[in-house]
Amino acid sequence: MALRDRIKRLREANILLTRLDSLITSVNAMIIRDRGQNPHKVDDTTVETTVDATDLASNQTLINHLKGLYGTHIGSTAFHAAADATNTIASADQSNLATGQTLANEMKTDFAAHAVLMTSHITKDDSMFVAPNALPTNAVDLPTLMALTNALKLAYNRHVNRTHIPAVAAIATLDTTTP
Repeated sequence: MALRDRIKRLREANILLTRLDSLITSVNAMIIRDRGQNPHKVDDTTVETTVDATDLASNQTLINHLKGLYGTHIGSTAFHAAADATNTIASADQSNLATGQTLANEMKTDFAAHAVLMTSHITKDDSMFVAPNALPTNAVDLPTLMALTNALKLAYNRHVNRTHIPAVAAIATLDTTTP
């Protein structure tokens, strides 16, 4: 093989390695940004898997189940340095639109306070306060109730289990047209 061909192949390999390095850097940055530091001693693998709310009945199923998971999570010392007895949910389970709104609005407040409670967590989890993960405004009707309930589900899953968060494809940001 001629020296010129070897040099050409080495340059091509170097370009590929540079692109691979760029890809690895992009994925690592995405993981740090999207997953953040785990606020718990270990991940809570009990994530909310109930289907998203699409009507009043499915909202009731989701928020009542989420309320139970949240209560179990905040009381656990398997995940926390100390159990959180402050941010418990006092509202009754959802049985109609009004009780659903009350429950979702209280859950939003209590959950937000729990997430940044440093007596329970290694680090504050403020991911639900900043875009694109910011929780929506309080529930005032059925559409805002469903939006808040679905957002609480996502925020809860992000909070309890950092490895459960689906990765965002960073590959699309790489420029593959230039060597």
